Amino acid sequence: MNKKDWVATGVPFFRTREIVQLSKFGICDNELFISERLYDELISSGTVPEKNDVMLTGVGTIGIPYVVIEHDRFYFKDASVLIFKNIFNLWPNYLDLFFRSPCWIEQIHDGSMGTTVHTLTIVRANAIKIPIPPAEEQLRIVAKVGELMALCDQLEQCSESQLSAHQTLVETLLATLTDSTDADKLAQNWARLSTHFDTLFTTEASIDALKQTILQLAVMGKLVSQDPSDEPASALLERIAAEKALLVKEKKIKKEKPLPEISENEKPFELPKGWEWCRLGALMPQFQNGASSRGDSGGIPITVLRLADIKDWKVSLADTRELSIDSKSIDKYSLEKGDTLIIRVNGSSDIVGRFIGCDENYDAIYCDHFIRMRFLVEVFNTRYLSLLGSSNIVRSHVQNLKRQAN
Repeated sequence: MNKKDWVATGVPFFRTREIVQLSKFGICDNELFISERLYDELISSGTVPEKNDVMLTGVGTIGIPYVVIEHDRFYFKDASVLIFKNIFNLWPNYLDLFFRSPCWIEQIHDGSMGTTVHTLTIVRANAIKIPIPPAEEQLRIVAKVGELMALCDQLEQCSESQLSAHQTLVETLLATLTDSTDADKLAQNWARLSTHFDTLFTTEASIDALKQTILQLAVMGKLVSQDPSDEPASALLERIAAEKALLVKEKKIKKEKPLPEISENEKPFELPKGWEWCRLGALMPQFQNGASSRGDSGGIPITVLRLADIKDWKVSLADTRELSIDSKSIDKYSLEKGDTLIIRVNGSSDIVGRFIGCDENYDAIYCDHFIRMRFLVEVFNTRYLSLLGSSNIVRSHVQNLKRQAN
């Protein structure tokens, strides 16, 4: 069968793709056809699919079965689909069970079949060993499998219902933590929750929810007790404002348009005494995209940090690479203690926008997968900033920015 035989309308012509769809859903969307005249000629050859024949995919996802039913009318691409002509009237539903079983799958994927190409040929198919039970037993097997599969479906629905209920319980109990009014109340709620850790936190989703709750408690000021002797954040903001005014006066930075005040409606939660809400821009961050160079002629060998060098949200120098970079670029993309790298590209939606704190001066620069954030005045502990970047308050803001960009 060649492309020249295809026509705009007529008898459907199926490839592996269509057989897989039929096997899964019982229907398929088809775009290829052959003429009625050609189909009539093929009927006389004895290769046209008939009721109870089994079609098998021979390329790609090999060995997927489809049992031909009454009124099916199609032909197939013989280079990619095999036909099992059921001339001895074996029970087709039993054959379908076999062609979906591990016994069949393991044999067709067995390396000892003597080919490195992922195909199922007639020669290979003929060598497959098939267990054939008595005809009457085939009927009983099919009936029993149907009964047990229905039970599996019920168990699956039950498991999904239980999982949903479990997730609701976890969310409700974790909410009692974030709703705690202070660290003492949190400690009481945490103590009650911790006695049931082994039954509550048994799924990946529930553990992720617990981690996010811990981060949220941290940035809400509820994870540790406040010390009245600590200098309030307002004093730090006043120093930053004074430093900014001095830099503007000395013409080291340009005077910027004042940032809008944060309205009460914008504040996602109430902060404890000594904390302050402020916009990031008020802290005088300086941003610098990373180096895009893949090496400069006559440059100096230096480590260039990549996404692969971030382990557990920290910089790792265990397996870095070096490039020759010119000295001006080394100065431009340097990394100092207190700097923060922000992942900007080449990562999943969960990774982009994460903060990586620099706990020391690095003899390295960073590639254009990152943005460097540097503050002119020491504002944050870098590890606290990394926690802030992983919290829901920042992650949700990053996701909103990405949606707006798209």
